[in-house]
Amino acid sequence: MPPVLAHNYQFEWVEDDLTYEPDEDTPLFKDGKLNTPYRNNWYLISRGAAILNDLDRLATLPANLILLDTGAIVPKEAEHMLALKQVHHVDFDDSEYLQDILEHNCFDGQQGSGLNPDNVSVSQSFTGDVRLDGHKTITVEGQFDNQRVPVLNWRTSTWDLYDTYFDMLPEIEVSGDVTPWFEIVLISSQNRGDMQRLTLDAAHFRDGLRIYTDNADQIMQVRLFAQGSGKISVGKIHVRISRNGFGELFPNGQRLVDTTDRNSELLSYFDAGDMKPPLMVYFSGYRTAEGFEANFLMQYFKSPFMIIGDPRLEGGAFYLGSDNLEQQVVDSIQEKLDALGFTHDQLVLSGLSMGTTGALYYSARLQPHAVVVGKPLVNLGNIAGNERINRPHGFPTSFDLMLNNQESVSKTGIEDMNKRFWDRFMAGHVSDTLYVLAYMLDDDYDGTAFPDLFRYLTSTFQGIRIWHKGLVGRHNDDTPGITNWFMRQILLIYAHDFGRVTEEG
Repeated sequence: MPPVLAHNYQFEWVEDDLTYEPDEDTPLFKDGKLNTPYRNNWYLISRGAAILNDLDRLATLPANLILLDTGAIVPKEAEHMLALKQVHHVDFDDSEYLQDILEHNCFDGQQGSGLNPDNVSVSQSFTGDVRLDGHKTITVEGQFDNQRVPVLNWRTSTWDLYDTYFDMLPEIEVSGDVTPWFEIVLISSQNRGDMQRLTLDAAHFRDGLRIYTDNADQIMQVRLFAQGSGKISVGKIHVRISRNGFGELFPNGQRLVDTTDRNSELLSYFDAGDMKPPLMVYFSGYRTAEGFEANFLMQYFKSPFMIIGDPRLEGGAFYLGSDNLEQQVVDSIQEKLDALGFTHDQLVLSGLSMGTTGALYYSARLQPHAVVVGKPLVNLGNIAGNERINRPHGFPTSFDLMLNNQESVSKTGIEDMNKRFWDRFMAGHVSDTLYVLAYMLDDDYDGTAFPDLFRYLTSTFQGIRIWHKGLVGRHNDDTPGITNWFMRQILLIYAHDFGRVTEEG
């Protein structure tokens, strides 16, 4: 078939993939492996492609970035490999559909943000109760039948929406005899005239609304209407560039949706790497821009990896949630271990700062070979307690975290919030797990995290292995020093315990 080229990307259609070289100075394959400069390219494999019968070369193509023609005959021995790489099956004969995929689904990077509940105006005609809980939720309760205007109106956000698909995913919880719906208005940024008026009804809150912005820059305005009587709590409204079913933020990224709590979510991304042990799971740190962190860092190790992200609150809710949500995290990791044919002692959990909470917390349930963390945070109530004296106005999201877990912002709430981590962590049998901890000696977020962990682990599990290093400074004073030590310990574990030596490139 002839090439189908997107207007803003460069594609090459190769007639003979046995002999093709894009650049004589930079070959596609080097020493039988995909050359690093092409690691993040997309690959289209049509029917009859020779690489389908060359398993060694096929194995080095990147996961999640392969479009496979539905008419291609895949050798049986390649089926499992391609399943691990999570190829996208596309009918290449449908050239218009293929072109739309290339133009709108196969972009680089990720982009997502949130409309926060503290950036909302409430209708002056609404006579019911209104409650704002930090960055967590805004709640309206009362009679809505007499409302002729939006109950809630998110202050206008400007987006570069030219020829783009977006997903709008609200966190919302409803009780009583009330029916809410969202209205999304896209307005021309040039003449301010309405261009689109869309509705997201209650039956589709979980899956959200996909919006195509056509060929003009537009402004997005979000409103909430309601009828009946009851209570509506709205958290963050996630707005992300969409891949139209090809994955959340990253290709094949997944949402882990908590249907018991406002449809809040965690995010999961899997890359099969070279399909050899171990599986590295990295819990992303605190980030106000929604998305997956440290993808290129994980690629450097070349092994299979997962990235777990937390887009809740302003920049993350430390991976704690309902039993429903936490079980989804455990299941998603176990599913990838099973698909790879790995055991729990071929699993490494890792993270920095907020990500350390996730890595340590879930180690109690997954019993990994190793946990590698930098700047551990485990006493989550103490983080909020330190906001008044030790770190004034430094991390107010710590209060939102307590509210998100139904804990009062009080001395009792601080103690209860600390228990959330320790009750789970102390229920695990981790005597065979190696704990690798880099910490700040003057940490102003959780100053007792390391000594608390060290004391508990050494007093509970005889002979447990702990590697640790303390650096002078507060929580955010020496991130490069923490990260460098973090990297070196992972490379050491890979070499010593798994026989893997990472080469440059």
